[in-house]
Amino acid sequence: MGNATSQSAAPAERVVLAVDESNISAETVSWAAKTVLRRGQEVHLVQVLDGSPASQATHASGEGGILAGGKAEVDPSTLDTSKAFLAKLRDTLLAEHGVRPADVKIVPLPSNTATSGDVGRTISEYAAAQQADAVVIGSRGLGAFRRRFLGLVGLGSVSDYVAHHAPCTVFIHRATAAH
Repeated sequence: MGNATSQSAAPAERVVLAVDESNISAETVSWAAKTVLRRGQEVHLVQVLDGSPASQATHASGEGGILAGGKAEVDPSTLDTSKAFLAKLRDTLLAEHGVRPADVKIVPLPSNTATSGDVGRTISEYAAAQQADAVVIGSRGLGAFRRRFLGLVGLGSVSDYVAHHAPCTVFIHRATAAH
């Protein structure tokens, strides 16, 4: 699945750390700082935001909130909230784990839909565009049956999608049973 490296593998120089506002993501950031991230790496803290036309209905700048050209856009308050959330995670990395400020980039990414496939695609495409050496992402650990069932209704696992489509090593941190 591409979620581990051998002991002899060179350390990643550019790491995409994909997060959301869940406890799983907070745990994943801490885990990544202890096990994957090294001083001097370039870390991209990425949060995918719903920029679908349906999410824009209340922020319409025209007729009915439909986005011209179908390009994902996020309303300014959502973007500001995301930047503040990512800045807080960046500060945790800096204070607790010694990552240098110049090495952490805050990246809110608009997505065209809120489905897990689109979120996974957005993360994978960003990793490819940045020529990332690794992606770190959390997993809720749904289990094969629930993951398969949810996949049938378009709600599959983001971490599964990224593991199969990202052009680099993918580290998947499983949430503890407490979550």
